[in-house]
Amino acid sequence: MKQDFKRKIQAICGKIGVPMQVFISNGPPEFRKPYIGMWTRLEKYKNDLVKVKRDESLYVGDAAGRISSVTKPEKDRSAADRLFALNLKVPFKTPEQFFLDQLEEEPYELRSFDPSAVLENTGVSQFDPADTVIPSSETEAIVLVGYPSSGKSVFANQLEEKYGYGVVCSYWHEASAKCVAKAKEMLKTGKSVIVDGWNPDSRNPYVKLAKQMEIPCRCFVMNTSYEHARHNNAFGILIGTDKERPPMEMDMFRDNFKIPTVKEGFTEVAKVNFVPMFQEPSHREIYEMRLTREFDFYA
Repeated sequence: MKQDFKRKIQAICGKIGVPMQVFISNGPPEFRKPYIGMWTRLEKYKNDLVKVKRDESLYVGDAAGRISSVTKPEKDRSAADRLFALNLKVPFKTPEQFFLDQLEEEPYELRSFDPSAVLENTGVSQFDPADTVIPSSETEAIVLVGYPSSGKSVFANQLEEKYGYGVVCSYWHEASAKCVAKAKEMLKTGKSVIVDGWNPDSRNPYVKLAKQMEIPCRCFVMNTSYEHARHNNAFGILIGTDKERPPMEMDMFRDNFKIPTVKEGFTEVAKVNFVPMFQEPSHREIYEMRLTREFDFYA
């Protein structure tokens, strides 16, 4: 099948009769649209090292995020091609516009998370309310709540490194007896504890433990949306700090999430705003791109 496909591509190239390079990938996210890995490979390793002039380039694709309209009753399944061009900062046209000289711009939607607002809002406080106190003046338990890839582990590690909090990792959506026991052992030594896990609705075991230990228990909710968490996951995969998470994980949190309140027994409930920090300038360049593939939204 692979060889048959190659022969078809070669036949098309021969029929068109102009020099062509074909890049195809069903492999790592680095080479999947809307990320620009395939284009980067063209610029760095192919094209006989002839510099590619992006300002003179044009990208044509049919995954344009078009919604149902008079001219196109059937909506697109994805916007990956349009997002790919947007990430490259090159002009984009649909096949109808390029090959058939269609002048009308068909209506479209880009539902992939736009990180520009996050990057521009540099003055935002880490907490809401802004006067949330960290660290506490007494031994305490903190329960984190948030989507996978919402920044929980980064925040927990910050508290561990700066203030000596003990981190208890609860990876699945329920508080296990093992995690609660580990938290109890740390609290017995006088060490404050932060529970790093999804905790969409299973927070009572930690509240109950805090009451038994006669210490305060606060809840910190990651102020990161479903779409933002997916973007963070795509970014983490590309720079090697996260694993690819199936949509089921994000959906499971969303479907089970119950907004935490002090009525559960927490002494305080606060939000943790996402404040991006980058180890390298190139990481910021990646983060500011549209990274998520939206087949599920357009199908």
